[in-house]
Amino acid sequence: MYFEVDEIKKEVTDHLTEGLPVAIYQRSLKKAQQDQLMPHWHEEFQFVWVISGALDYTIETQHVCLQQARGLLINSAKLHSAQPASATAAYLCINFSPFFINELFYQKTLAELRNNPNFIFAPIILHPQQEKILQELLRSSEINFLKLYELLLGLFTQINTEQLAFTKNEPVIYELLDYVHTNY
Repeated sequence: MYFEVDEIKKEVTDHLTEGLPVAIYQRSLKKAQQDQLMPHWHEEFQFVWVISGALDYTIETQHVCLQQARGLLINSAKLHSAQPASATAAYLCINFSPFFINELFYQKTLAELRNNPNFIFAPIILHPQQEKILQELLRSSEINFLKLYELLLGLFTQINTEQLAFTKNEPVIYELLDYVHTNY
């Protein structure tokens, strides 16, 4: 386990890098060691990209086998977990605040998507420029934040809100989760 959660499975990690509301984690999970990412949620969006192997991801009640060179963008406050689907699964995870640029940008662009009950996650296939940025992030010990933000903004352009119905869960579950998140 790489993080701690509280009694309602909220991750307690501060996802910050050099004071900016974004954090990058590169990890691997091994099936023989029964490695797994326990169920948790956080206020940040999460982009996960499989570098090698495969991961079995569960987001809310949806199950996805994420193969090498594939990714997911997971909405804020969605319960998720993962375990290796292959002997070893290496992955990159970028957690970033919905306010990663600023609150006005959030209100004008991301709030509607974040609050859309049909948006649990979206599969991501990187465009060549995004792939190049990701490879630079993997190779470099220093983060080029302009390129990182370019990558993150580009992820949202791949989300087609008309096609999100396949990720929809029962509305009662959302009402309950929203109530717990709002009132706890």
